[in-house]
Amino acid sequence: MGAFGEGIAAASACLDPVLPDSFAILSDDQLVGAAQAVEELSRKVEALQLAVAREFDHRTDETLGEDSLARRLGARKAWGALETVTRTCAKDARERVLESRRLAKLPVIETAVHEGVLGRAQAVAIIGPLIPAADGKDPQLVEAACTNLIELSKTLPATAVVEAAEAWKLVLDPEAPNRWRKPPSRSGSSASDTLETAS
Repeated sequence: MGAFGEGIAAASACLDPVLPDSFAILSDDQLVGAAQAVEELSRKVEALQLAVAREFDHRTDETLGEDSLARRLGARKAWGALETVTRTCAKDARERVLESRRLAKLPVIETAVHEGVLGRAQAVAIIGPLIPAADGKDPQLVEAACTNLIELSKTLPATAVVEAAEAWKLVLDPEAPNRWRKPPSRSGSSASDTLETAS
């Protein structure tokens, strides 16, 4: 397993004594707190999964030939090797690798994921609309969009963040089809208000 793997396993083992035998015994407040704590832990685990997938991808570069990690594990692609090692399904392994590639195109979002601020669902909700719209656009405007969406993700569910990301897509690329004209924010300010604040 190695020292790093043993460290992760030890951290997981520390959770066992504090987990309740049944969530049914918790009060409402305790259950809400448990849900939030579990989600925070999940975000950190997902960040590690994506970081591992990204490194598998790097080590499976076609230029490596027989030194490719995937080939050494009897696979052709990074997700095939990841599937073999983790025993996850092929679809999930492929999504992890592809999501890690897409996150690299928006460093602000990638950092938020790696720091456990955003989970995979939240990140996918943001990068889906933003990546095609951000290509070749003003980096400061793209960063403002990413920063605003990260802040929204701290208080809103992923489905609501999708709407905000779609609206920012229109700000970045006015010719893109979109149902929303202004990106929503927690204060209810318009896109121009958000950008003025960011600048």
